[in-house]
Amino acid sequence: MIADWESPGAIAGTMVKRTETRYLSPDGKTMYLESARSGKDPMVIVFTRSMSKFVNYFGC
Repeated sequence: MIADWESPGAIAGTMVKRTETRYLSPDGKTMYLESARSGKDPMVIVFTRSMSKFVNYFGC
């Protein structure tokens, strides 16, 4: 799933555009959320399935 959205920036009157991509591993036990802004390296958050709920691990 891919989603584009905007939010207010840290400087008054500015907007920040982000693109988020979510995808599952082939076995369905790990979900990845990649959040990217123009000109910046993307941030990746990894969620692993543990006892029927997702637990997150932060990574770059």
